[in-house]
Amino acid sequence: MKNKDPNAPILITGSHRCGSTWLASLLGLARATTVLQEPFNVAPHFYALGGNAKRWFAYAPDIGEAESKDAFKLVLSRSAGRVYERRNPARYLRFLRRGRLIIKDPIAAFSAEWLVTEFGVVPLVLVRHPAAFAASLKRLSWYFPFEDLASQEQLIEDVLFPFRDDLMNPPQEVVEQAALLWLVIYHALDLYASRGSDWTVVRHEDISEDPVMHLKNLYRVFGLDWEPRIETRVRGLSHRDNPTDPRDGAVHVLKRNSRENIKRWRRVLSSSEVSYIRKATISVSEKYYDAGDW
Repeated sequence: MKNKDPNAPILITGSHRCGSTWLASLLGLARATTVLQEPFNVAPHFYALGGNAKRWFAYAPDIGEAESKDAFKLVLSRSAGRVYERRNPARYLRFLRRGRLIIKDPIAAFSAEWLVTEFGVVPLVLVRHPAAFAASLKRLSWYFPFEDLASQEQLIEDVLFPFRDDLMNPPQEVVEQAALLWLVIYHALDLYASRGSDWTVVRHEDISEDPVMHLKNLYRVFGLDWEPRIETRVRGLSHRDNPTDPRDGAVHVLKRNSRENIKRWRRVLSSSEVSYIRKATISVSEKYYDAGDW
């Protein structure tokens, strides 16, 4: 991987529950950086692309080019307070919004290519094993409103047309939903990466296996300065003495035994669920995971 533009905003995307919060926090340890949180998130108190995004995983061209561009320009100009964490003073005090932007947003997955083309962000796609993704949704009982995808006509026409029928008649069980959701998200991101020349794609499992080595490489690729204090922090967040299982109901857990977390899904999913996920996602997952990963 070659070095990226050292000034361009970094976009970390992938599926939700792929570890993007963890990765953004680790890249954000670099000096002169600031992490922005999910400008496409439509939950209350988030930016929702300036209020223009009404659906989960909004496709910016489907919203309207002018509205989408204007809203994201405010993100890049650091004028949008809601892209900073609520407990971060920068959310309320604009003069604190300094440093190179690291934009963490899995909800922007389908708009990632548009963001690269229109604004020159440098994309970092984080892939997580589909069974691990499904296990995470199962633990949290996160069901997905597939009408939010099915109703975006331009998204279907441009990117998701092979899955039109599936999106119109989605499964009802959370694990089966997870398989379909993983498939369409990484179908899109794999397509975008194949058409672009400057996309970085990494597996969550590889970073988890050896965080220091892979983080050092990502720092080099994106022109960030690696320091001893960063290595100490990375080791502390991923150490083998850290817990493997998250607290009940916990959504984001940054301090984890990263190596043991890789295969935690084996204790969460049944063998029939794993078989279903593998069969349902194989057209894309086989590009990232072989038989030994199952």
